[in-house]
Amino acid sequence: MTASPKKTWLIVGASRGIGHEFVRQLLVRDEKVYATVRNPSGEHQSSFWTGHEDVDPPCTVFSCDVLNEQSLLNLASKIKAQGTKIDHVVINAGVLKYPNVCCHRLAHRTC
Repeated sequence: MTASPKKTWLIVGASRGIGHEFVRQLLVRDEKVYATVRNPSGEHQSSFWTGHEDVDPPCTVFSCDVLNEQSLLNLASKIKAQGTKIDHVVINAGVLKYPNVCCHRLAHRTC
């Protein structure tokens, strides 16, 4: 049986939780991963992705803040410069732009 070709994934929001686990599992499957975090040197930096001495490391970490348009444009430019086709994208970065119902009710004491 022939092994399936390696896929390239972009995981947006990978510093912890679900995004972090996505990256971990993809690396176990020997997939190529681009992972984004807001602050690569922050407390949630994923140290298990670093330390690879490979010429083509399995995971490349980029800084990206989904609330900042320039940050998104920079990410797109960096990925394009890699010259790699992205096969799958997981958007795991969540943004709460407006207060949720509980916060709104609590602020207005209607709960």
